[in-house]
Amino acid sequence: MSSEVDPSIAYEALYASAWADLVRLRQAAPTRDWLLPEATPVLAYGAWATARIVVAALNPSEDEFQTRDQPRRALPADRQRLLPWPADGQLTPARLAEARRLAEGYFRLGHAYWAWFGRYRPLLAALGWTFEAGHACGTNWASPYTTMVGWGAVRSAAARRVLAAQGGPLWRHLLDALPQVEIVLGQGGGWRTVPPLFGFAPSAWIAVPAAWDAKGGAAAGPRPHLLYHPIHLNGRSVLLAWWRPNRGGALTWLDAAEAARLGHALRALACGEAPNLL
Repeated sequence: MSSEVDPSIAYEALYASAWADLVRLRQAAPTRDWLLPEATPVLAYGAWATARIVVAALNPSEDEFQTRDQPRRALPADRQRLLPWPADGQLTPARLAEARRLAEGYFRLGHAYWAWFGRYRPLLAALGWTFEAGHACGTNWASPYTTMVGWGAVRSAAARRVLAAQGGPLWRHLLDALPQVEIVLGQGGGWRTVPPLFGFAPSAWIAVPAAWDAKGGAAAGPRPHLLYHPIHLNGRSVLLAWWRPNRGGALTWLDAAEAARLGHALRALACGEAPNLL
């Protein structure tokens, strides 16, 4: 993607491409039975054009489009966080504009999913940034499409493969379109799968040992928890960091003080310094 492409044009082109793919995926095996009917694509939550840090989870939560009461139903109009899927499935200019308004205003319009994003507040405070002021935005590294259940509960491995095969490259193109990003912080098993998107092997991650690596016991998986690798996005030097544990919440197992310490560590790594977290 050329550095001369207007970010808004690039973003809207990516959104239109994701929409067209979702139309197809909603009708095709093996994905059709796993996609949330109310959901439109989610490229970014928040002010992507000014974000200096991008956080990345697997895929959008069903809570972005549905109530939590049982039986679940589509969020009413006065509580919508993102554009719901229209009955005719068409992306019109008006709907594209509304999708952008809701997504870019996600943290300012009063309905953000703070049960997830609120856990990043101490980390962002350590960096001097906030979601509300446009310093940070959220993304999804596995897929921009919302599944009926959490990604790990999608029992079709084929469905996950199809969604990720489309979602990973789209996420990479989105990052290239974000003009101010300095740090990308992912979470979960993507540490194994995303490196080829940036031209390095999973074995090339640089591990950062820390006192918090003792957390999680046998459920923690590989340690250290924190990995990083320098990358280039559209000619810009960017820090790609990864928090490997993913057990039901952002920054799994970190308390507020530890999240703040992680924020300071990311700043140091972005400046080419090696933090001591032991």
